[in-house]
Amino acid sequence: MFRGMLAVVGLMAVLALPGLALGADIGLYGVGGQVSYVSPEDIDGTFGLGVQADMGEIGGGFMLYPSVTFWSKSEDYGVTGCSGEWTWTVISLNADTKYYFMGDDSGSVAPYAGGGLAIIYAMSSWDYECDYGWYEDSYDDSDSDTDFGFNLFGGIDFPFSDSMTGFGEVRYTVGDIDALRLTGGVTFNLGG
Repeated sequence: MFRGMLAVVGLMAVLALPGLALGADIGLYGVGGQVSYVSPEDIDGTFGLGVQADMGEIGGGFMLYPSVTFWSKSEDYGVTGCSGEWTWTVISLNADTKYYFMGDDSGSVAPYAGGGLAIIYAMSSWDYECDYGWYEDSYDDSDSDTDFGFNLFGGIDFPFSDSMTGFGEVRYTVGDIDALRLTGGVTFNLGG
C-alpha cells in the first residue's frame, strides 16, 4: 500500500512537470469529501466514500485533482446444503486531471471532463458452510491484488459559497474490477 501511495505522488509530480514550463499554479487550493453509488462489474451496486484535493492548474487549463476512494460489498450465496458470503473491498488512489469548459473560476455552474490513472487495491474474501446431515464442511479464504486502472469522468461544479463548491460526477474506472460511479461531494476552497 505504501508503494502505491509513493507511485501516485510520483505520478502527480510527472503530470505536473510539463505544467511547470507552461506556468503551472500548483498548490493546495481545496479539500473535500464525496459519496458515491458504485456499480462494479458483475457485482450488485453499493455505496462508496472518498476524499479529494484541488491542487491547482498543471498547464493548458488542466487542473490536478488527486483523490482516494473506497467501497465495499458483501453478498450471500448458496446452493443446496451450502451457504456462504463473498466480500469485496476496493481502495483506489487516483491522479486525475479535469478540464473546465468555461473555466473553473466563473462563479457559476462549471461543466468539466477528465481522466487519470489509478492504483487500485482490491481484496476479496469468502467463506461457506455445507451441511448435508451426513457430511459437514466449511471453508474461508481471501485474496488481494494491486493493479493500475484508468478513470474517465464528466460532471459539473456548482458554488455554494466563496468557500464551498459542490459537484456531481459520472465516472467510469477500468481496472481489475470495472466500475461506474455516480458521485456527489463538496470541496472546501482554501485559496492556495
